[in-house]
Amino acid sequence: MVACFGCGGDAPKAPPEIFSDARLADVAEADLDRLMAFGGVDVIVEEEGELCVYLSEANVTQPDEINAILPVVARLPDIKKLYLTGTPVDDSGMDAIAKMTTLVSINLDSSRITDAGLAKLATLPNLETVFCRNTEITVAGAAKLRDEKNVLVTR
Repeated sequence: MVACFGCGGDAPKAPPEIFSDARLADVAEADLDRLMAFGGVDVIVEEEGELCVYLSEANVTQPDEINAILPVVARLPDIKKLYLTGTPVDDSGMDAIAKMTTLVSINLDSSRITDAGLAKLATLPNLETVFCRNTEITVAGAAKLRDEKNVLVTR
């Protein structure tokens, strides 16, 4: 990990006003404030230079709570990986995620996603991997995305 804002523990931190990654320079201050206030949102620049967003630590129990922050996350530029493991994100949250055109990998393990939500990801041009274990996604739903987009879907 190179830099992180919102991260807990011993992770290297950078407040939004001095965040070193130029890709985040044009993000609206209100969006950064909303992400920080949400809690459990980590934006990380990995050593490979990829921007990743982790919402897995978000302390939310209702789909509308997590789904409400996803449009803000979707406005972050150049996000390659999104981790929603164990969150109550559901199919309606996929509308915002379907706008993240740079997304390469998404982890939806233990979420409330169904085949209908998974199908919304078919519009993502760079998507390569979807992790969706312990969800309501069926073998047929996973196969459809895999066959249409040549995406690795693990369920």
